[in-house]
Amino acid sequence: MLGRLREHDTIGDDDAWAEAVLALGDEVPVTAFVGEEDARGLPVRPSPADVTVVDLRPGSVVLVVGAAGPLPSFVAVNQSWDGGWSAFVDGVPARLLRVDVALSGLPVPPGRHRVSLVYSDAWVTGGLVISFTALLMLLLVLLGPSRPFPGPGPRAGRRQGSQTPTIVSL
Repeated sequence: MLGRLREHDTIGDDDAWAEAVLALGDEVPVTAFVGEEDARGLPVRPSPADVTVVDLRPGSVVLVVGAAGPLPSFVAVNQSWDGGWSAFVDGVPARLLRVDVALSGLPVPPGRHRVSLVYSDAWVTGGLVISFTALLMLLLVLLGPSRPFPGPGPRAGRRQGSQTPTIVSL
């Protein structure tokens, strides 16, 4: 955990969560709650940073982060955490963490950096490809050249070109 809580403090249930938030007081807006395993290696008091949003669209977030140092800064992003999100610092893959239960965050080394978050999910991509293909096929059927619908074939019991009925004995 970051903020006034120490790295080894653990929040076990909903009541403990509420107590921890109340204990932080005015520091809540500048505090990120990170899972115990994810918090390993993060500074308890990260360095401050200036963050500018450069681009924000569905599936992509680009930030410029000026991390003051000497320790890494921690940037919490108001973006729902999902395993499909990947983080990059200056184009190099970075560790994206689950923050405050359902949001995303990452450590950023001291200095000025371009941070990108990109969403990619094979199921979503596959679904889009299938949907686009089906739409294309439907358009081809609807907008393709019109052909007259063929009439029924020869009637049962009659040979083509034959004028005489066929008699069947039972």
